[in-house]
Amino acid sequence: MLRIVCGLIVCKSGQFSSIMSKKFIRQFGENVRKARGDMGISQEELAHRADLHRTQISLIERGQRTPRLDTIERLAKALEIQPYQLIPPI
Repeated sequence: MLRIVCGLIVCKSGQFSSIMSKKFIRQFGENVRKARGDMGISQEELAHRADLHRTQISLIERGQRTPRLDTIERLAKALEIQPYQLIPPI
């Protein structure tokens, strides 16, 4: 039996598996990279503007970290765009 709780699939065994696909997360990172490139700023500059660590920007852009909502908001503000512009269609 599976239940969906707060965007996670809860399995019988108690283990959690994110319902966000790797493709979705990878595309989000590509959208961040493109928006950053369009502004002509480095990962370090984006991190400074968003009050994040440069390593976190790198992990997001490579699709190795799923950002929280507050991080998406910070990135959008720093990139001077709306959050929906970073989120890929499903």
